[in-house]
Amino acid sequence: MVKPILSTCKLKKLFPVGRGVWNKPKAYVNALDKVDLDIMGCTTFGLLGESGCGKTTLAQLITRLQEPTSGTIWYKGHDITKMKGRDLRENRIYSQIQIVFQNPAEVLSPRRTIDFLLKEPLKINKVYEKEIEIEQKIEELLDKVNLRPELLTRFPHQLSGGQQQRICIARALSLNPDFIVLDEPTSALDVSVQAKILNLLVELQQKERLTYLLVTHDIRVAEYICTDIAVMYLGEIVEILKAEEFRQNAKHPYSKLLIESANTECEEKDFDLKVLDDPPSPINLPKGCRFQARCPVSIPICSTIHPELKKISDGTKCRCHRVTDN
Repeated sequence: MVKPILSTCKLKKLFPVGRGVWNKPKAYVNALDKVDLDIMGCTTFGLLGESGCGKTTLAQLITRLQEPTSGTIWYKGHDITKMKGRDLRENRIYSQIQIVFQNPAEVLSPRRTIDFLLKEPLKINKVYEKEIEIEQKIEELLDKVNLRPELLTRFPHQLSGGQQQRICIARALSLNPDFIVLDEPTSALDVSVQAKILNLLVELQQKERLTYLLVTHDIRVAEYICTDIAVMYLGEIVEILKAEEFRQNAKHPYSKLLIESANTECEEKDFDLKVLDDPPSPINLPKGCRFQARCPVSIPICSTIHPELKKISDGTKCRCHRVTDN
């Protein structure tokens, strides 16, 4: 049986809010609550949902940019939540798991040339001993992301948004990773450039046998590039299914409303759920289903009992009292 390249088990993240007596937090934001995921190798797993649902927090935990409150992250059979800085470096976790952020202009130092920015991770991680080997690697990286060598002497502000994101992708590839987190990789780009970046990512995945975790609010992007889609709401996963079946087979009421919102072709790319009330506070979560106050088909049990994420006979997983095999 093929095992996942990365799994999470009951992953939880709380953020303290305010300080009281003895510097004790007054409350906590429930950013993630007992998230279980299995991501297979050489696939693209999508995290879909509104802003603030916990997508980026989950991505930051997986890349170890944040520490989980509880739970475990398994990567290639190793519990990486127990590893600290030195262990992460010695086991090449920092090298094997990379991230591409949303806005490349905020990531690339404006005071450094592209040449410096591409060489930086190679030198920090001491991948090569000789300068000529580094030069050859840079040339190879530029070729992979379809950029010209003349750009090496330029600064980030002298590049277009698409070129900047290609540099960020090249930096992520420089340490030969197996797993890359894509945190809204096209949302800061012009529409005309988005498709080119997505096609590049698909091409690189096929050539390099990469595994992606895609964080996005755009259903169309998720359907185009993903193998599987997990829908998140208020820190928990409410549905997991194949991307190709998403529009036709989504069962959770929240997933259906997201699809309906996307189908309206609003000018806003983010989900427009104006017909619904504001979501509950992540500080004071409701009893029962977290979506029940906004759900158009809720029933009495929804307000009293919290639903489990259960597997349906068709292979999908759904967190809803109304969804059964019948």
